[in-house]
Amino acid sequence: MSLKPREIILQNIEYRCAERIGLFFNQGRQDDFAWASSNHGFQPQKWVEGNFEYSTDVWGNVWYRIVDLSQGGEIFKPALQSWDQLADLKLPDLDNPAYYQGARELAASGTDKFKVGWMPGWPFATCRYMRKMEIYFTDLIAHRDHIDALHDCVTSLLERVIDRYGEAGLDGIMFCEDLGIQDRTLMSPAMWRDIFRPLYERLTSRAHRYKMKVIQHSC
Repeated sequence: MSLKPREIILQNIEYRCAERIGLFFNQGRQDDFAWASSNHGFQPQKWVEGNFEYSTDVWGNVWYRIVDLSQGGEIFKPALQSWDQLADLKLPDLDNPAYYQGARELAASGTDKFKVGWMPGWPFATCRYMRKMEIYFTDLIAHRDHIDALHDCVTSLLERVIDRYGEAGLDGIMFCEDLGIQDRTLMSPAMWRDIFRPLYERLTSRAHRYKMKVIQHSC
């Protein structure tokens, strides 16, 4: 008997599926996943000055890009321009239960797909922009105490986001955290194990409390 999409994905993750790999295609093609997200309703502010378009994000950063030329852009003004601002840092209320009605409805639906909650961030993916990339990499070495405090704040919020997905009854969560370039990681394996592995363990353990699987995209 052919397996249902949810069972395909579960068995793929557990290395015990002989039938086929799970599929995720758009445009009406075969897709074994059903998705939910934090419907926080944040709308970025956008404005143009000369050849540059500026925009805000949910974490408090200001981005800029060249109009009609660049795609995503770069950080113009990070949320934390100085470590003096850390004590007063206000993170978005992404853990508000009201934002997860869609997740609850998905969990209660009759779909046979693997139901995934999309994470709104992850420690490295989020914090590197809150300080600006080149400054953040210096901070990892020169300002470890401050970095640990920032990572803890963001990780604690993400733990509560995972709680919302777990309470809804989803099958898993997924996050993006790009950790490398073409031929190497962006930090040494030793640094990743020292700084980031404990954060991964906190977040994945939180998901496992609810028997949710954790899927990572990284490039």
